[in-house]
Amino acid sequence: TDQIVASTLTDDRGQYQFVNLRPGKYQIRCQMLGRLVYYPDLQQTQNLTVKAKQTHRNIDFHIPAFKKGSWRTYTTFDGMVGNQVNHILRDRGGNLWFATSKGVSMYDGTQFVNYTKDGGLIDNGVFKIHQTGDGSIWFATGKGLSKLEGDSFSHLTSDDGLLDAQLNDFYVDVNGFFWIGSGSGQQQNGGVTRYDGTNFQHYRATDGLGSNVVNAIFQDRSGEMWFATAAGLSRFDGNTFTNFSTSDGLSGNWVNRGAINQSDDGRLWIGMFSWSGSKDKDGGLCQFDGKAFRSFSTQEGLQTNDLGRAYFDTNGHAWLAGRGGGALFYDGISLIHFTEKDGLADNTVRCVYPDTGGSVWFATANGVSRLDTIGLTNFTTRDGLVGNKINDIDEGADSKL
Repeated sequence: TDQIVASTLTDDRGQYQFVNLRPGKYQIRCQMLGRLVYYPDLQQTQNLTVKAKQTHRNIDFHIPAFKKGSWRTYTTFDGMVGNQVNHILRDRGGNLWFATSKGVSMYDGTQFVNYTKDGGLIDNGVFKIHQTGDGSIWFATGKGLSKLEGDSFSHLTSDDGLLDAQLNDFYVDVNGFFWIGSGSGQQQNGGVTRYDGTNFQHYRATDGLGSNVVNAIFQDRSGEMWFATAAGLSRFDGNTFTNFSTSDGLSGNWVNRGAINQSDDGRLWIGMFSWSGSKDKDGGLCQFDGKAFRSFSTQEGLQTNDLGRAYFDTNGHAWLAGRGGGALFYDGISLIHFTEKDGLADNTVRCVYPDTGGSVWFATANGVSRLDTIGLTNFTTRDGLVGNKINDIDEGADSKL
């Protein structure tokens, strides 16, 4: 019959094995793009007889190597200003902007144009880029914001009204207002700054904010703002702060940068930072349904308590990046982990991206992994990647990643 009784994946060398098959006659086939290849004569005509306590070897398929798509690499040799890319933006004109540790590169499909501190950028270490409605491009750095309008730069710093503190996050709400999170654990000199294009409004612990260190900012569908602070989460309705900490059900008080998102059912998903990885109760995953928090940690089966942002596929299922524990899939009922043992390129996952074609991509510390209906496929520098430490994945309008 055509019933599949066992399946397996090849390793990095193309080797595979089936263990403890029941005695009987089998057809062995390999799934390729758009077709099936059968052993031994590439036709569905012969069976392989398996007997008890018998081992078959050299059941080989002679097929060309395959991996979907091809890679085009861009580095400083091609004109980029730096090779460590922190954020990618596609502007309304189709140009790609790359925030790097050494400045910003704009790619128009043909060539790169670079912007650095020497050319007017306030600082070379750029961690986020945003385009406003008037077409201006804004760059967030640890020392302030730079605005590129045409060919001219202008800046927002502490001299203009920002708090005199390290910038950690930059968020634009549905009204186009800027929210800047700042502060460091050593100085406790930051907070949240709201900028409406003209005026600055600061919010600090004395105003009700949970802490003067803000690492992440998010706006939910009701319009309320959420701030990840060094003392837990703060919710702001425009007038009043409501603070949440471990005493309110959070599994920890430190939220990873950018690790707040909202699912279609309205729940907030919060990836927590863990000081100890998986040893203690700190960190993990938190859900908030508007009334109470529900927490998951290694005690509930997680591989790690250090989790990043939740991403949602077309079915509404959640995917999370784990730092040291692989990736996590949650369908509302059960938790499923993908680690190196399952074929993942590395257990340190920085980003998970479900693409429009139904595949899920994992940015890891040792290459990119793709999960599709066939299984996990890994891509590294051997396949054309410029480097194996991947920070982020995004998809363009042309479906290129």
